[in-house]
Amino acid sequence: MLAFVCRQIITCTVEDCDHQEELPDSSPDVLASSEDQQMQELLQPRVQDSPVILSEGEIESPQTEQQDNDVGTIMEDICSKYDIGDLLGEGGFGSVYAGVRVMDNLPVALKFAGKTEAMEYINITDHPRPVPLEIGLTFLANKGPSTPHIIKLLDWQDLPNHYIMVLQRPSSCVTLFDFLQSCGGIFNEEIACHVMRKVVEAANSCCSRGVFHRDVKSENILVNTETLDMTLIDFGCGDLLYETAYHTFSGTMQYCPPPPEYLETSKYYGRPATVFSMGVLLYSVVCGYFSDHSDQDKLKDWLWYLPSLTKECSHLINACLHPDPEKRIHLDRLLLHDWFKVIP
Repeated sequence: MLAFVCRQIITCTVEDCDHQEELPDSSPDVLASSEDQQMQELLQPRVQDSPVILSEGEIESPQTEQQDNDVGTIMEDICSKYDIGDLLGEGGFGSVYAGVRVMDNLPVALKFAGKTEAMEYINITDHPRPVPLEIGLTFLANKGPSTPHIIKLLDWQDLPNHYIMVLQRPSSCVTLFDFLQSCGGIFNEEIACHVMRKVVEAANSCCSRGVFHRDVKSENILVNTETLDMTLIDFGCGDLLYETAYHTFSGTMQYCPPPPEYLETSKYYGRPATVFSMGVLLYSVVCGYFSDHSDQDKLKDWLWYLPSLTKECSHLINACLHPDPEKRIHLDRLLLHDWFKVIP
């Protein structure tokens, strides 16, 4: 799925984010997090004149209630609020443009995303109709106290063949991937610790709000080069967070849970998979490359380390990337690890 950046063009491949077509085997009785009741309400069937009913776990085709002659009017309604500028990025699922909100000159990014036949919809609070899943997840991730580490959804419009998202556009920012390359492809532990603290906070916020981002990677994190603030973007590969297993992976294969967790059993769980992606990210920014199968035996026996890293950093990588998800560090305890205490 497309990841947008500021002041330059970044293109993502479609292969990195094949959207999940099979939902986890779950019911409203087993939804994760303390907001179970709220999540059940979000997934209640739609009530409207259309005979199509949206139930939990069902996939609905793109809405067709809008007549073709209404599309131009709807486009005019939302686009008239913004001055649309340069193309920032494009991929198989859409294009992102820089923009400015007319009423107050606020910098924004407008994402135009095409729909597929398997487009999933969910209900969100105070909205009369179900919305595309990416819009709904971004909305839910922003629900509650404001967090600076998750991209803000400012506006959206759902059309018959595509949808438009108006998103926050932070200033002076590049992707973490590009920022890493500008630093020689590797961070010292001080910078890495700052980066990981912000990313873990963003991932924790998503999970606490019932959202499984599922594609946390350097290309989906914006870095403000003046303040080193981090912003998590692009929920296009995500899903609602469940306690039950997911059976289809959607995201980037380098961050996919390792065998036997998924590639052999076709089963993984949201929070341990998020922790694994944290480990992949940490490994890549302090080592300058990704781990491979040769690391698996060392990780399994808690013996992985690099002489160039502190023992605390090596231990945290081992704790995040352990092949057994039950032995992996818990997401809500990541920031309590000794590495975040000993690194200034």
